[in-house]
Amino acid sequence: FSVNIDFTGYCLFRYLIDGQTEDQRYFQKGETTRLEVKQDVEIWASNGGVLNVTVAGNSVDMGNPGEIVARRIEWVKNQSSGSYQLQMTRVQ
Repeated sequence: FSVNIDFTGYCLFRYLIDGQTEDQRYFQKGETTRLEVKQDVEIWASNGGVLNVTVAGNSVDMGNPGEIVARRIEWVKNQSSGSYQLQMTRVQ
């Protein structure tokens, strides 16, 4: 799945894709990034309110202005149907 992020303000942003690919950088207003994920991604941001995030074509809310956020987005198997669905949870 794809994660597209548009930054509407300044933000220190870090991610870990599939437990292997990790990066951290400071983004400025107007910048964008795209993450290609197979199983899961963990995202940390210093200013959740400046992230416009789209996951697999769906817009998701990451947080409020000035809020430090940590989220995990992953494929989770539905035990009753056997199908997989994307799920986003808070990381402590």
